[in-house]
Amino acid sequence: MWHPLGEQLRGIREKRSLTMKDVEEQSRRIAEARQNMAYLITTGRLSQIENSNSLPSVYKFASLSEVYQVPYVELLRNYGIELTVSPAARAA
Repeated sequence: MWHPLGEQLRGIREKRSLTMKDVEEQSRRIAEARQNMAYLITTGRLSQIENSNSLPSVYKFASLSEVYQVPYVELLRNYGIELTVSPAARAA
């Protein structure tokens, strides 16, 4: 059964017993460690993402991957993005 993308992310968060505030706090630590606030996911932004009103940036995907302990490529796959290496790139 297909679920909207945001609901899939909410399901991952809830399965890990994380609140939106937990995600914000953990992503803040990630942003501070990397000295780049683009990694920060506020509770408001997470709500927008989970309600499918907003797409996360690559930085926020990276934070979600780390916080949720889900491989980055798996999160992207939920959005229909398959990262593969082309034969030309393999040959290089």
